Amino acid sequence: MSAAPASAADVPMSVVAAIRYLQVEGTSHGHLYLFDREARVVRQLTNDDSGQDHDPVFSKDGREIVYQRLVARGEQGRSILTSGKADHPIKEPPQWRVDSATEPSSFDYPPSVPIPGRPGGGRIWTAGKAGDITFKLRDGSVELVLKDDKGRQDPGDPSWFPKTAYLNNPRSGDATSLESLPVLSPKRNADAKEFWAGPLPQGLVANEERKNEELTMDEPTPGTMLVLDGSPFLIQPPLRAAFFSQHRGSTFGEALFAVDLNTRKLFELAPNGGRITPLPGLPMYACVCSQRYLPLGDGRTVNCSYLDLWDGQLRRTRFAEEKTAVFYGASVFVEGKTPIIFSSQGAAR
Repeated sequence: MSAAPASAADVPMSVVAAIRYLQVEGTSHGHLYLFDREARVVRQLTNDDSGQDHDPVFSKDGREIVYQRLVARGEQGRSILTSGKADHPIKEPPQWRVDSATEPSSFDYPPSVPIPGRPGGGRIWTAGKAGDITFKLRDGSVELVLKDDKGRQDPGDPSWFPKTAYLNNPRSGDATSLESLPVLSPKRNADAKEFWAGPLPQGLVANEERKNEELTMDEPTPGTMLVLDGSPFLIQPPLRAAFFSQHRGSTFGEALFAVDLNTRKLFELAPNGGRITPLPGLPMYACVCSQRYLPLGDGRTVNCSYLDLWDGQLRRTRFAEEKTAVFYGASVFVEGKTPIIFSSQGAAR
């Protein structure tokens, strides 16, 4: 039996992404860009500035793309070939688009629990529940344990149970606090080497240019596991990872992290929020990554978003140029598989 592909570079694929590169002057527009598996731009597919192109989807054979264009009079459905030819409006989506209109499930936060005395309020159940919370890998090799951190508990709030996350090896008895691991954060350039961002409680890094800035957090809370089907683990060999978040306050939002269970390394996936989605049947996952307060170039800062793919060694490939940009949806085509969709979730609107 042949080994599973180890990286995005080993999997023949095409990616079409709708990206709005932000300009200092004038109106910025979303356009479609076709990338190869290494995030090199094959061609810019659209360049019409009458609206915002968003949410492209590959056909089953990878030769056609349907997408939406938001114009002054509303949404317009369109179709274009991957060659860049035959761009035209369509009245109804083709049947293959209807049949393949699905998006893989993403990792998310656990459900919330009510807070006593606060009607309508709630906490994520991991912090609203006293005692250890343990997630076990099916093969018994790894446990992720959230333990009460009494040093962080507020005596005036009996419904709040801050947790510290530990990575345990049940067979050897070894336990490692995730907060003790250095956080590896990628530079914006997908080909650049990683840099060390410091331990988790101080790991507030949006990109290398901001590494030395004095940024404050209001009581960062690491240790909230992101779960899919009741588990924080993603096992698609050689990929073995688990996901969690760190609350960085209302200004910076939720940072997303992955623990590489093979190497015990901790990676920052998104400094200011996003969503993590496994690629079905492939040893990789996507992260639609949010990065706030990036410099636009004229003294202003902007909030940006990008599509990143992470492989079995947790190496990142970013499908965008090194520019301030907003992600407006994408689709991934792999021969023999149903095209994968990553929606803009309303970003174009």
